[in-house]
Amino acid sequence: MPLFDNLDLEAVGEAAASLGRYEFLLTAASLPTRGTGSPINPIATFRSVVAAHRERRITA
Repeated sequence: MPLFDNLDLEAVGEAAASLGRYEFLLTAASLPTRGTGSPINPIATFRSVVAAHRERRITA
């Protein structure tokens, strides 16, 4: 069952390029309805720059 057939990945790519980060968390939550066939709301969440710098200092 294709759930992600209409994603606008070009917009995600443009956002990633403008932020200079290419890793993100994709969350796809369904709308709270009764029954089946609920549409999903996909959200791409990018990590903050501060969190990325902290992780680099810890692993370095």
